[in-house]
Amino acid sequence: MHGERLTHLMRHPVIAGWLLLCMTAFVGCAYYHPEPMDAVPFRDRAQTQRRGGLRVTVAVPSDEESERLFGAPLAEQRIQPVWLEIANDTEHDFWFAPLGLDPGYFTPLEAANRCRSFSSSANEQMRAHFLASAIRSYVGPGQRTAGVVFTNLDRGVKAVNVDLIGRDRLEQFFFMVLIPGLRADYQEVDQAKLYRPDQLRDVDEKALRAALEGLPCCATTEDGHGVEDPLNFVLIGGPDEVFPSFARTGWRVAEVLEGGSGLRTFWSYLFGSEYQYAPISPVYLFERRQDLSLQKPRETARERNHLRIWRTWLRFEAKPVWIGQISRDIGLSFNWKNVVGHEVDPDVDEARNYLVQDMLRSQGLTRFGWVKGVGPAPPSDPRHMEDGTPFFTDGLRAVMVFGKEPTSLERIHLFDWERLPRR
Repeated sequence: MHGERLTHLMRHPVIAGWLLLCMTAFVGCAYYHPEPMDAVPFRDRAQTQRRGGLRVTVAVPSDEESERLFGAPLAEQRIQPVWLEIANDTEHDFWFAPLGLDPGYFTPLEAANRCRSFSSSANEQMRAHFLASAIRSYVGPGQRTAGVVFTNLDRGVKAVNVDLIGRDRLEQFFFMVLIPGLRADYQEVDQAKLYRPDQLRDVDEKALRAALEGLPCCATTEDGHGVEDPLNFVLIGGPDEVFPSFARTGWRVAEVLEGGSGLRTFWSYLFGSEYQYAPISPVYLFERRQDLSLQKPRETARERNHLRIWRTWLRFEAKPVWIGQISRDIGLSFNWKNVVGHEVDPDVDEARNYLVQDMLRSQGLTRFGWVKGVGPAPPSDPRHMEDGTPFFTDGLRAVMVFGKEPTSLERIHLFDWERLPRR
């Protein structure tokens, strides 16, 4: 009787297909075979820092490597394992605080439950493997601990902050880890070839101010004529000083604009889907497109803060000087040239001021101030970009100097240059 019922059900194509899919999934997941960590070469890209008797090593696997390590497609669940090794050659106790790496990290069993299959035995093996792979928090004198933290997924670049807490001491290690799989626009630029050594110019504070005031007000179109976004901020510092602050505060790199990324951007614009690494269109300065694009996305590519940065030939206190523009996308726009694009908030000073607040919050700034250079344009008489987009501004550029060590607000110095108008 039961056999007849099953035969009858199997004649129905939808039910038969569903049963076959379930049986295939059950059989396929009955065996759990993650690869040993030594068999997956992600640690060939590891970075190490040493300070005060402590040694920290960090490595982040790609999506494919992560699946091999844990026998499950973690990236599909927006989970990214970060591998750490911490060696304590001091006489003191230390505890690793995973909250400093990712406030929204997943516990091992939470991550395993997101990947569970139809097989209870495979699930138990998975849970045991995830637990065994996790790093222990405590590392005593002369001890070493190693393992993973299950973090939220990042693409292209991963900011890894490692907080080690002692009884009367906090040690912080910060890493910028490149992750294979995302083709970001900054990878297309060879920073070492932008300027010849004889083109670089060291300036003191007075000459810096004059030089920044003399730079162009705005980016241009590719032919160098049409007005594009106003250049409303300046960054001073090496890449290892400047860009960790952006990573800490949630800025994302932008993908190169090509077929796949262009389609994902169009889909995100039109239908409101998430795309955290959407390409940023090129504008031009110094006869080249931007050297780096960054964005702080919201739910869709329609709404985001985004910025473009160019390296200049200037150096201040042996640090490179960068100039850039930041604006806020607030929706969709339609025009004859681009058909559909982003609507830019015309109050570009708001985006500039947001960036200053964000960098102050990162504790990466050692000095900041304001300098002329853009030229004022009131809301009643805005200027316009090449495509007709209006913008208004008080005409000032934010100037921010970065250091490697965290700096509290009360220790930040100010350039005694311009003052923001009261609004």
